[in-house]
Parts: sequence; structure tokens; C-alpha cells
Amino acid sequence: MRFLRRFVAFWIDFIVGDAWEVAAGVALALGTIAVVAHSWGGRHALGFALVAAVVAVTWVALLRATGAARGRD
Repeated sequence: MRFLRRFVAFWIDFIVGDAWEVAAGVALALGTIAVVAHSWGGRHALGFALVAAVVAVTWVALLRATGAARGRD
């Protein structure tokens, strides 16, 4: 049981790390795109939407991080 707990803790720390907003944004984008793909059936264009969502979430996180480093919070 101890091994399993350490294994899960490692992966949570590895995926989430210092930017939990990025992990939450990507999870939200995945969930939203999965729901849209299931209800509309147009799966081909949604791959591009997923890439765009991940890039947007990462971009916002980078803007926040560089703004905080410059003293703007």
C-alpha cells in the first residue's frame, strides 16, 4: 500500500507540479472536447481545438508567471 501511495503522489506531483492551473485547464479542455465530440460527432476538427486549448492555457500560465516575476501580480 505504501508503494501505491508513493507512486500516485509522484504522478500527481509530476503532472500538476507548481502550476495546478495548467493541469486543471487541460483537464477542463479534455472534458469539454470529449463532451462536444460525443454529442456532435465531429471528431476531426476537435483535435485542433484540443491543441489550441492546451496552447492557450499554457500561454496564459506563462503570461501570469512572467507578470509575477516582473512585479505585476
